[in-house]
Amino acid sequence: MALIHTYSLLALFCGLVPVKQEATVLPEPSCNNILIISGNTNINSFELYYQLKDMQLIVLHDEKGVPFDDTKVHQVNLPLKSFEMDNEFMRSDFLDLVKADIYPDITIGVTQKDLATLSQSNNNLNISISLAGVPKSISIFCQENSCSSGKVVLSGSKVLKLSDFNIYPHNYFGIISIRNDILINFEFIISP
Repeated sequence: MALIHTYSLLALFCGLVPVKQEATVLPEPSCNNILIISGNTNINSFELYYQLKDMQLIVLHDEKGVPFDDTKVHQVNLPLKSFEMDNEFMRSDFLDLVKADIYPDITIGVTQKDLATLSQSNNNLNISISLAGVPKSISIFCQENSCSSGKVVLSGSKVLKLSDFNIYPHNYFGIISIRNDILINFEFIISP
């Protein structure tokens, strides 16, 4: 009985309520620069949101249609402490887990050449991502979508393992444990 009472107090304190564990899917382009990290614990799911308000537009060619240098790297640094989450307690724990005080940004990079190879027949984009100071090269399935405003957005998602970044989830209070898999969903504007 004491364990049930402790769990109930913990759930009330943390705002934890078991929910259906489904990953967020961006249903249609919102024409925003956004990144969502979704994950699960053994009792619920969580999502961290980051809206890139002042991200520089990724442009594939100049105003005359001449492509830029293939070796140009487009890089975005996302401050981890700027990610938002409904549950501040879980947000704080996630920031501790990914060592945000030591490695304050998630860094995402893509070369001009890799962006230019996206087409109807090739929807895989090679990117570099650095989390907790550990860089990884990954291939991610992407698609281009048009918004009602005429903007073109690049969206995609990828399941990553925290352990691939030398992050090993641990138990909180001996009850709550974060799962190793996280889902990254993104949408970036790539044309005006």
